[in-house]
Amino acid sequence: MLCKVQKPYGNRIKNVLYSSEQENGDEEFGDDLCLYSWDVALSHLNNQAYPHLPTRYDKNLETPLFVTWNTLSNDNKEVLRGCIGCLEKLKLSPGLKDYTIKAAFQDSRFSPINFGELSGLVCRVSILHTFESCSLFDWEIGTHGIIIHYNSPNGRHYTATYLPEIPLEHGMTHESAMEDLTKKAGYQLPRTAWNSEIKVTRYQSKRVRMTAQEYLQIRPGAF
Repeated sequence: MLCKVQKPYGNRIKNVLYSSEQENGDEEFGDDLCLYSWDVALSHLNNQAYPHLPTRYDKNLETPLFVTWNTLSNDNKEVLRGCIGCLEKLKLSPGLKDYTIKAAFQDSRFSPINFGELSGLVCRVSILHTFESCSLFDWEIGTHGIIIHYNSPNGRHYTATYLPEIPLEHGMTHESAMEDLTKKAGYQLPRTAWNSEIKVTRYQSKRVRMTAQEYLQIRPGAF
């Protein structure tokens, strides 16, 4: 199971490509974003008021983002627990809060996160930037995320994305990643049609991560 993309425009799929002045590749993002996401999740579980975004961030900054919750297994591997993000630009506040809640409690593939499992969770926040059109395999595994767009023979539009870490963590090649993405999109386009039909956008992300133990070092006794 992989991350879900929230489509704020309903059935309208928008090709994501930003000009350089709209990108956030030069912004400094730290693990305090994960600390904030942990605080939001705890506030939600405790039915308390949500915290404010750390003051060092411009709450009006607009950026695509993803929030991921993973379960840390006994052999220290991460297993997906919930992941939802948005490829459209949205304000960091309330965007990060909203997608923290969506990923933790509203991912339809999973039951909502509960108190009993908090100690085994990991939070990841991905801030996406540097979107560029590229050819089919002109992207680097582990560096670039990719978005694909294409139409089926009946004219229906399909799209899907992988964050930069997904092909790397799952041992994918460019070819296997593209094949999996066409399955994920909902219509498996024949390989012979890939070059002529698929449009690809590559992007990068700034990723921060915080385990439950790291969170408790900052917020002792939080759970």
